[in-house]
Amino acid sequence: DRESLPTEYSCWLEYAEAVVQRIEGAGAQAIRVFIDPVEFLLWCRARALQPGALARERFARSVALRELSGAG
Repeated sequence: DRESLPTEYSCWLEYAEAVVQRIEGAGAQAIRVFIDPVEFLLWCRARALQPGALARERFARSVALRELSGAG
């Protein structure tokens, strides 16, 4: 899904920060998750998922839950 992502990191960061503000503005907690590309690809393969937006969202959620549970 490369074509749907901003080509410049600064543009992506601006978008991501706006998303965080919307989430927090709605009263929810936003958790920043840093995605290790190798770990992400291995995770996708283990689940027979195509790397993309949906897989990134699921992976980020699993990493956030792991970190919140103290298992990270």
